[in-house]
Amino acid sequence: MKRKEVKQLLKNRTRDDIIIKEHITVDRAFRQIPEILIIENILNPANLIRIKDEEAKRLNHYKFSLWFKISGNKTLKLIIELNKKVHIITAVMIKEKWQRKVLKWKR
Repeated sequence: MKRKEVKQLLKNRTRDDIIIKEHITVDRAFRQIPEILIIENILNPANLIRIKDEEAKRLNHYKFSLWFKISGNKTLKLIIELNKKVHIITAVMIKEKWQRKVLKWKR
């Protein structure tokens, strides 16, 4: 699915449509990601910079990895599953400096 289509799917959602999985609440606190940051980026996906289709385990569900630009050196990666609701499966804050080091090391 294209970024434009995913943005439109997300824009049509409300706060009540967003379900944050229980394990995310614990991880989010450890990773210092405010819940409001996740919700705002889902409801207003203007900062969406990259999308990767994932394989959904359920029929009529769509699963995506989404990257949102938060600041000059931070990107929020969310793994979500869409059906009637938006299920947040994973949330990770990526620091660009570390990402570059990891990619350099992999080469």
